[in-house]
Amino acid sequence: MKKKHLILCHLQHLTVTVQEQEGTLLRNLICPHVYCSTVAVVEYEDADTTSEPTHEWYKPDEEETKGLQFQLNQHVVNGGLLLRQIKN
Repeated sequence: MKKKHLILCHLQHLTVTVQEQEGTLLRNLICPHVYCSTVAVVEYEDADTTSEPTHEWYKPDEEETKGLQFQLNQHVVNGGLLLRQIKN
């Protein structure tokens, strides 16, 4: 399973993400673009795009989960995925 998703913020920054694991995505988050801190929304799930993803949805390990805020921790405990930049 490999799906691409598009995230769009209020300043119209577009981020292409990839999901390779089963799980629930965050619907509202802070824009992942550098120097932008506006609210962003996953607009298009399983998008048909040729653009390469810059971020990936992943299941954090138990150690990483310990440091999360309560709401994010609950999201992960209930099968949710988090977003991170893909390392080159």
